[in-house]
Amino acid sequence: MVELTREPVRAAARLTDVRTKPALSAAIAVVIVLLAGCGDAAEEPSDGGRHTAIPPTAEVTTPPPTPTMPTTPGLMELRGVPEPGVESGCWLLDDYLLLGGDEKLLSSGQPLVITGRVERGVLTTCQQGTAFRVEDVVPAE
Repeated sequence: MVELTREPVRAAARLTDVRTKPALSAAIAVVIVLLAGCGDAAEEPSDGGRHTAIPPTAEVTTPPPTPTMPTTPGLMELRGVPEPGVESGCWLLDDYLLLGGDEKLLSSGQPLVITGRVERGVLTTCQQGTAFRVEDVVPAE
């Protein structure tokens, strides 16, 4: 004759316990859903696994466009009447931000010949124009 064991009864009792505790059932369901959303292990990267994922909080930026202003190496000469920029103390001539030079002469309103060099990567409070380091300012003849 076959003797019955209590193991199936204990398993049934465990199932009954889960069914009678809805909070536990809900917690288990939430864990299963969260684990299912963690990723698809079957998906293979197209580059053979050599890629690096960008975290979702990373900000992707593109470098600013390269200015198309003339950038002849060495000294350059600008001619004209400087105009005030949007910020106090800032002077512009032909879209070049004039850095340095005699401010009395720059603000005189007369035509000038300004000699200097373009400076790349300079940050100023003027926020406009291509930085131009003034080496000499003289009235135009």
